[in-house]
Amino acid sequence: MRHHGKQRFYTVGQVRAAHQRQGISIDVACGSHAFFNTHSDFDRLHAQQGEVCDHAGMKAELAEALSPGAMHDWSLFDLFE
Repeated sequence: MRHHGKQRFYTVGQVRAAHQRQGISIDVACGSHAFFNTHSDFDRLHAQQGEVCDHAGMKAELAEALSPGAMHDWSLFDLFE
């Protein structure tokens, strides 16, 4: 949000830039694309890479992982970077 303001969705490029700033591995980046890109941008990104990925499933998995009852260490994330 610091770099692009508060938006409902962000571009693929904006999400990739956030990954680079945060040092997020490409192996785990799919979830943030599901959460922060539009469904069509998510599908287009994966089609360009020759992959099939379930947008709704990935988004649900990330939402569950970030839910208050999930076991995680929030100190590892700077969500507003």
